Amino acid sequence: MRAAPYACLLAAGIIAVLVTSGFADQQQQLLEELQQRVRNHFGALQGQPIALFGANYHIGDTWDPSMTRLVFSSDRCFKGLKARESQFAIPPFHMNTDASVGFFLRLKRMFDLGASGTQAEIVDISFEDVTEEVVEEAELKERFDAAQCAALGPVIGSKIVGDDVPPVVIGHLYRGKRRILLTYANEFDASARLDQLASVAGLSAGAFVRVRSGKGLLISDNSPVNLAFLPAFVPVKSSGTLGDGDGGSVTYMWTAFDLENHPSQASVLADLTQQVDANWFSTEQDK
Repeated sequence: MRAAPYACLLAAGIIAVLVTSGFADQQQQLLEELQQRVRNHFGALQGQPIALFGANYHIGDTWDPSMTRLVFSSDRCFKGLKARESQFAIPPFHMNTDASVGFFLRLKRMFDLGASGTQAEIVDISFEDVTEEVVEEAELKERFDAAQCAALGPVIGSKIVGDDVPPVVIGHLYRGKRRILLTYANEFDASARLDQLASVAGLSAGAFVRVRSGKGLLISDNSPVNLAFLPAFVPVKSSGTLGDGDGGSVTYMWTAFDLENHPSQASVLADLTQQVDANWFSTEQDK
């Protein structure tokens, strides 16, 4: 008879694990849906830029193929690099869950809060003061310091680089302020969510929260952040075949990014997007 309470505890524990696992699966599904929505939205823009939302990229920087490790700073490889800056428009769009707040601000705990709480009736995403920085291919080649960044020589010179995919040079960078308006069913829901969001660590680092109206919350960046990027050069398979245990290999040659004249580069851009997506949202972003 005394074993019954332990059996109950064990059963409760199993249920808790299953519930937690189920919620984690739901969160992952929601994350993938949000990423796909944003990917489609930015993919429809001219040039098909890859969404970032806060990643610490600079024009002319060189990143590893996973887009997570800075290999060379722009100042090291391209001293005195000059980029052209112009206004750029990113159309607004709608999301159907306030988990998108944490998603757009790269705050894991805020995403968890939205994913587990009551959905807002309307989530409007817009972008303000957006600019596009572009650096010319000729400018990159002219400013390139081969002595400081010898590993980039084949990339800048459009030469074959072997079977290792070389790093990525940032050629276009889009910056602006994220503006997220959440509208709830009533003022009570809005006030309750405001209290929860205001308590999330990191919210004040790059954004502010305030009640816009009785039923609405507005979250916006204080200053422009990185929104999207495009590479200056992309790898193109030069020769060889992918080996499946047979010792096969592939060599790559890097060419200037030009999607209009070279549509086949779209597949490379898709691969790069997947790399960014894979590292876009993690607990490491919630400082």
